[in-house]
Amino acid sequence: MYTEAIVEHHAYTAGGDHGELKPWIIDSGCSAHFSPNRSKFTTYTPYVSPHQICLGNSRTIPLMGEGTVSLVCLIAGKPFTCLIHSIQYVPDLSYTLLSCCTLTCRGLTTTFKGDGCTIYHKDGTIITESSQMPNQLYFLNVAKGRVEMMSDNNAALTAAPSFDLAHK
Repeated sequence: MYTEAIVEHHAYTAGGDHGELKPWIIDSGCSAHFSPNRSKFTTYTPYVSPHQICLGNSRTIPLMGEGTVSLVCLIAGKPFTCLIHSIQYVPDLSYTLLSCCTLTCRGLTTTFKGDGCTIYHKDGTIITESSQMPNQLYFLNVAKGRVEMMSDNNAALTAAPSFDLAHK
């Protein structure tokens, strides 16, 4: 069974994707979800013409399309598959951003406590969690490499794409 969350991103910083996968940050300051990791999209629809998004430093970068990303998240060290839908593809981002605002709007709860962050489904089930890094960012705990597993969690979240300014 898959844990599903439909999410978007808004920009934090730009840096370009040169083939390496960018880590996921749980971001309380962005209003939608974004990813520079085109290779991680399991479904993808390009926009007819790119949209522009504005970063916190007022720089604009192109938003190329949207789709679904499948992640293997670790909860207490155990792998769970999470499908994240309506992720905006922004090749020039330095990180992939998971928006607390969008999660909250869809009925999920994001809790920052101590040195970690946990995202809960409406029924109280943990969907995913993170660890705080020394630079005060909360990186999603995801499995590295190929992991075969199934999850008993089943959460769904729907969000429409947004092209509003980021960190406004």
